[in-house]
Amino acid sequence: MNGVNTRPRDTTHQGIDIIGPEKQEVIAIADGKVLEATIEDCWGSTLIIDHGKSIDGKKLITIYGHVGKFLVKENETVKRGDSVAKLPKKVEFRCMARVRHLHLQIGQRYCKKEEKDNWGCKYFIKDYYRSLNPHKYWAN
Repeated sequence: MNGVNTRPRDTTHQGIDIIGPEKQEVIAIADGKVLEATIEDCWGSTLIIDHGKSIDGKKLITIYGHVGKFLVKENETVKRGDSVAKLPKKVEFRCMARVRHLHLQIGQRYCKKEEKDNWGCKYFIKDYYRSLNPHKYWAN
């Protein structure tokens, strides 16, 4: 399996990478509440949104990773289709693999800020390596 930069990956990629131009708007995939808007060492600017439950009853916690400018704040409510961030002008963080893109990943169990860097809670969601398939949750 290759990464967004076409190089082989060491591990299975949990999510989808969507390449885009600078300042491309990133939209919310569903209604929800912003749990976290942070700048992480490797991921850069990252939003975590709790979208509640999907039509199949599964909880949806979405990571919008590698974004640039935040257009929303923590605890803000968003609607499906709202612009929540913009892709960055410059690719600065290691995990972006030198390619401007959105990393979209869906989990079900959020890691609270005080839980970060503990076993099973490194990157925003506890089920990081068992994420839901984002292709099943695209807005129509």
